[in-house]
Amino acid sequence: MTGVYTSHIANAAGCDSTITTNLTVIPNTNLTQTVSICDGATHTLPDGATATVTGVYTSHITNAAGCDSTITTNLTVIPNTTSTQTLSICDGRPCRDPGIHRQLTVIPNTT
Repeated sequence: MTGVYTSHIANAAGCDSTITTNLTVIPNTNLTQTVSICDGATHTLPDGATATVTGVYTSHITNAAGCDSTITTNLTVIPNTTSTQTLSICDGRPCRDPGIHRQLTVIPNTT
């Protein structure tokens, strides 16, 4: 516990000695972080380990004051999405993708 402590002991010559100790207790660090990554990505944890799947990871490292630090990482892997869209246009007309607003090139079916 942080505080001032006094000890009375005999010194090497047999006389009384008073030792005053000013003690400061530096607390350990406990943190929780929430991280999201895309499927296929890798996240580097505070202890240098890597993670690629959803889960709770605990890292033990030394904080800036030299004390123990526990960091909990709640990692969520967000799945990639794939979609298919079917468009119909009149022959000879330009086609615009309504979701992305870009010009599409239509290649005629030659079979």
